[in-house]
Amino acid sequence: IIPMRLYQYTCDPEGLLSTLPSIATGITGMMAGHLLLSRKTKEEKAFFLLLAGFAAMSLGNVWDWFFPFNKNLWSSSFVLYTSGLATMTLGATYYLIDVRKWDGKILFPFKVFGANAIAAFVLHGVFARFIGMKIGSGEEAQSLKGIFMDMGMTTGFSGEFTSLCYALLYTAFIYVFVWWLY
Repeated sequence: IIPMRLYQYTCDPEGLLSTLPSIATGITGMMAGHLLLSRKTKEEKAFFLLLAGFAAMSLGNVWDWFFPFNKNLWSSSFVLYTSGLATMTLGATYYLIDVRKWDGKILFPFKVFGANAIAAFVLHGVFARFIGMKIGSGEEAQSLKGIFMDMGMTTGFSGEFTSLCYALLYTAFIYVFVWWLY
């Protein structure tokens, strides 16, 4: 609609047509929040979250046969499926933490990230730009992430495993900062 203002020069995955499905995703979160604020028992809340999540995920999976998942476009099948997964995750964690009172040490990192979610998001953005900056000049220039990936792959690890290790180390790096804030 707006000439010369495309996000990826050839298409805009975050344009007007993908805004409506993303709003629908937000509405599913508001519906879950409304359920959590209702007068139902905690067990009923957890059950309804799990049931609604399973129904949405199943519908999204069936809808995928006719209207395939497309994250860039936020297709309606993608929205149903991911909203269902998120709702089931919320229902399961609500059940374990608020109903069963399961509050072991294994949950502490999640508490730390949850208490500082905005700080973790901002730190990720700042550090991602720093780690993505190229070191050196010319064709030899490489980012810190690229150096890590090259080191992992030259030692015989697969690209997938090296990428997983990078993601885990990066998350641990962010965790140190949000733990200090906690």
